[in-house]
Amino acid sequence: MYFNCHTVFSFKYGTLSIEKLYAEALRCGVQKIALTEINNTTSYIELLRLREEKKETHPELPLLDIAVGIEFRNGHDLLYIALAKNNNGFEQINRFLSYHNREEKEFPVRAPEFEDVLIVYPFGKTEPETLRENEFIGVRSHQLTKRDFQTTYKILPQKFVAWHPVTFQTKVDFNTHRLLRAIDKNLLLSKLPPHEQAQPDEMMMPESGLKKNFVNFPELIANANTLLSQCSIDFELGTDKNK
Repeated sequence: MYFNCHTVFSFKYGTLSIEKLYAEALRCGVQKIALTEINNTTSYIELLRLREEKKETHPELPLLDIAVGIEFRNGHDLLYIALAKNNNGFEQINRFLSYHNREEKEFPVRAPEFEDVLIVYPFGKTEPETLRENEFIGVRSHQLTKRDFQTTYKILPQKFVAWHPVTFQTKVDFNTHRLLRAIDKNLLLSKLPPHEQAQPDEMMMPESGLKKNFVNFPELIANANTLLSQCSIDFELGTDKNK
């Protein structure tokens, strides 16, 4: 149910290589992930290519199911995560991304009315009662005790999903991430504010660990799995025309 995975293609943010992300998923027994780089989809083809290589060289290993989306940000401000349900959704989010890049416009704080795209807002970014049918709110484990979450969750439990981003592999990688963020902001590491960096727990773990973190709200795990199960892209890797 990891629908928010980053790699080094999330420039000056993620520290995981494509190979390490794949290996972490296998190590943790994860069957499906969604690759959601910050403001790009560049790594998707590389992950698909790696999966095909693993299928040929290690047929005994389970085959990782891969979905794709985009984590839309203005600067470091995370607005929403867009998950493509199918090829049409993938095209829509890329057209949306390309338009704003080409016109040098900031992304709107509210996602447009996409078709075949699921949207997840970080908890606190929008009110649950304003959500469209395809929109949800992601909740981190440390936010479960917040009174405003518990109040709204009782009213609209189907609109909340467990949210655990994956950005690095180890605590050492977290320090590397902080250095990258300091470089990006042109700041001394000691001056890097907390809101400009990821949470230190953004590492992949087995499903049992996630269930433990959300033990009092198991529906959030189920909702996240349901969300991810709707996302699948039909993409066939071709051959290099130069060969």
